[in-house]
Amino acid sequence: MLRRRSRAAFLGAGVLALSILGTASGSAVVEPFEWGGPGKTAARTAFNWRSGISPNDVATLHRSWGVGGGVFTPPIITDGIIVAGDNGGTGRARLRALDADTGAVAWTKTYGSSTTAKVSAPSTNGSLVFVTVERATILGWIYDLYAYDLLDGDLIWDAEIGVANRGTGPRDVLFSSGRVITPTAEGNGFKRLAVYQAATGQWRYSVTPGGNISAFAADSAVTYVATNTAIEAYDLDTGVNVNTVLGGAGSTSIIVSASGIYATPPNRVINFDATGFVTFNRQLDPGCNARMRVLTPKMVGYSQACGAAGEPEFVQRGASALAMRPSGVADGDRPIAAARDFIVAVTGDRALKFWDTRDPRLGQALPVPPLASQANITSTGGPIVAGGKLIVPEVAGLEVFVV
Repeated sequence: MLRRRSRAAFLGAGVLALSILGTASGSAVVEPFEWGGPGKTAARTAFNWRSGISPNDVATLHRSWGVGGGVFTPPIITDGIIVAGDNGGTGRARLRALDADTGAVAWTKTYGSSTTAKVSAPSTNGSLVFVTVERATILGWIYDLYAYDLLDGDLIWDAEIGVANRGTGPRDVLFSSGRVITPTAEGNGFKRLAVYQAATGQWRYSVTPGGNISAFAADSAVTYVATNTAIEAYDLDTGVNVNTVLGGAGSTSIIVSASGIYATPPNRVINFDATGFVTFNRQLDPGCNARMRVLTPKMVGYSQACGAAGEPEFVQRGASALAMRPSGVADGDRPIAAARDFIVAVTGDRALKFWDTRDPRLGQALPVPPLASQANITSTGGPIVAGGKLIVPEVAGLEVFVV
């Protein structure tokens, strides 16, 4: 059910990219936001070509400011504003907008007790902020989608997106080509993917893939949805199914690239080309699953979850050989985000690592700024590198580092 507000909202430009597994376009990639959602864009590459930080700058990174709170979601930053969900600290689930230079609170939204409400990572189209919220009620677990004005937090529109028998946490919301995309709750899982007009909240359509949704991503023309039976591709504008790939069943993450999509079914990392043909298949050790995080123009990086921990790997795109062995690599290191010439990783949950990706220095370790809080870094995403800043979400707050 849509609950629309009358205030007009600017329709932000979509991210143009090569569409794959469906209708093709030859548009060059554009980056209208510093960091616009989980994984930066709906493609989820976690790569920022223009981060404002170079490998030579890493040694001068120092803490600019920090704020306390609960468990922060992966943040976004655009137009000098950082927005992140906050699930815990004060006992309430919140969405907060902070001045990127000072940490001053621009606006706050609260959703109830942190024991009965949870807020997702936000996304933006450059003028609106989109977020989903899960609440426990006597009717079940209710899920809502909200669109707020980026500058002042005014509610522009909202919609109820489902009721479930049990709470499993709110799912991501992604923005692409004027559309807002998010899974919707029904019964005992997230069984549909709904698409809304970003500026107005008008419901466009929903699709029902062959099982509960475990991962999804999008480019400017196609949405990719993983379930326990397949990866399905849908035309973003119409919702028409344009391809089904059985080999990606059970994938926990999807990354969209110009060469196809990378997916992580159990024990494997796979690349499918535009037709759904497998061009790369990395078989992991028995019992190991991949947590996909980073895709640079040269390589894909992921960490292995093998019981307690596993070493990360970086694979040359389209090749089976490892692309780099980072200096000082250790079990549990997780590549999280990438700038033009370096990768940021989390190690031991409370520290950072930086690895140079420039030839011939692949894997060279770079200096690391110390975290002040000594709190665990949020495991579901972040840090991010954007707007000349390193932004680190944590279980007890958020820290910002500058050059």
